[in-house]
Amino acid sequence: MRPKFLRPRSRTPRQAARLVVLSPSGAVFLFRENNIEVGVHWLPPGGGIDPGESPEQCVRRELREETGWTDLAPQRLLCTWEHDFTHQGVPVRQHEHIYVTSGPERDPVPESPDAHWRWLSPEALAGLGEPIWPPRLADLLAGPPVEPVHLGLVTYPGGRQRRTGGRQQLAGARPPAPGARRASSRRRRSPAGVRGGGPLMLFCTGRLRTGPGSCWWRRRRCRRP
Repeated sequence: MRPKFLRPRSRTPRQAARLVVLSPSGAVFLFRENNIEVGVHWLPPGGGIDPGESPEQCVRRELREETGWTDLAPQRLLCTWEHDFTHQGVPVRQHEHIYVTSGPERDPVPESPDAHWRWLSPEALAGLGEPIWPPRLADLLAGPPVEPVHLGLVTYPGGRQRRTGGRQQLAGARPPAPGARRASSRRRRSPAGVRGGGPLMLFCTGRLRTGPGSCWWRRRRCRRP
């Protein structure tokens, strides 16, 4: 039986839907986000489907919440796809419905003041140089298919962390040269004189006190039994 740290992470299935908004000039409205697992990427407005909600209802709700636009509705299904990422600290495998609609090129009223958004021309979209959700979006919009395209499970090798041999390794990183020495990882010890101290004090059940001694990990005074 494989040790626990060598087993692949289990992922929670999640259903989502997104809406690609096209301006009359062909520009696409996208957000730029940074995920702890897959890194920086661009994606259209959308999100998780609530219980009892259809994908079409989901994209209209998400569009209203993320941009403030209430006058747009999905016109057709462009594609579906699946991908892995971390959502609010939970590893998920997300199945997405991607819809397309047309609308005027205007500024949104995002729910977050730190949201990074942009209208991208077809040329800028094709030469963006960063991952886009869904992949092949520029090609799909350049020649709209008659039927929706199912892209299947897609992984991002560039900048994505993958589990190899029980360790998190950055995809694309060069393997160590044969015979190269690995950097030593020494465990830090708590300072002398701290009651209840020991190697790598990750967890502490002590109480705060005003006496001498401090925990190097949490950098606060503590008392242990």
